[in-house]
Amino acid sequence: MSRRKRGTAQQAAGKAVRRLRVSRASCRVKARGSLPYWMASRTMERQQAQGLSRVEGLALTQIRVGGRLVTCTAIVFDKDGTLTDSYATWARLVEGRVRALAGQGFPVSGRLAYLLMRAMGYNARTGRIDPRSPLAAGTREETVAAAAFVLYRRGIPWDQAVAMVRAAFDEADETLGLASLARVFAGTADKLRELREAGCRIGVATNDSRERTGKILELCGLAGLIDAVACGDEVERAKPAPDLAVLVCQRLGVTPGEALFVGDSLTDAAMARAASVGFSVGVLSGGLSRGELEGAFDAVIGSVLELRPADLL
Repeated sequence: MSRRKRGTAQQAAGKAVRRLRVSRASCRVKARGSLPYWMASRTMERQQAQGLSRVEGLALTQIRVGGRLVTCTAIVFDKDGTLTDSYATWARLVEGRVRALAGQGFPVSGRLAYLLMRAMGYNARTGRIDPRSPLAAGTREETVAAAAFVLYRRGIPWDQAVAMVRAAFDEADETLGLASLARVFAGTADKLRELREAGCRIGVATNDSRERTGKILELCGLAGLIDAVACGDEVERAKPAPDLAVLVCQRLGVTPGEALFVGDSLTDAAMARAASVGFSVGVLSGGLSRGELEGAFDAVIGSVLELRPADLL
């Protein structure tokens, strides 16, 4: 056989093997009710070319996001403002923290109380939580630092101010109880169950601590519906760095490029971009408007309830 004919035969054999591998994987996907053969094979070939996924054991699911169809193997959610209605409870939490600070013997006047609340992200005069504040978009330690700076400006040494605020935060958590702060959006548990039954792995990436996140998800009835969680105290850099998205995807057994991410803030969008997630979705259930979210996310919807497996109308 000539060299040219031998090369042509090898190419044909290689194509046949690739078609067989994709066909087998696609049949498994189709059996799970996720994707038709032609779409699964195209997606797999594209992801393989990009080095994004494995053929063996891959489960692809097609999700309707508004008027678009998105193929993924996992969906990663933010917690506060996305799965849980934290904006409805944060005002009470901030007020409790200020009361706890006053209980330490420090004179917290009306003006100082207002400044402390504003530093954390709550405007007591308007009753509004700032969606781009430390409370809503930062970590617990960043919120501690914001409040401590107010005390520092009043003459309290920095180390003492930080210690006082941390103690106040812990006391407020204990006094109020997490049960009073754990409020899930109606229908969220059913939606997560529906997405899992369609074949999606479910993850959560949050700047909150591991201990608090675990307790809140349990109280909200969501813990048993989530396959992996990554929290702010488990990574070197919290959102908007990519660390949380990368960690939760590792725990889910997928790459960021195979995941769909859902969040309500610009820090969520920045994390998704930094981690190169496959597709990002902004929800209006937090405090930002559609105009603020559009352009930051690949798509914007009202809430997680608008995510639907493609085989459901």
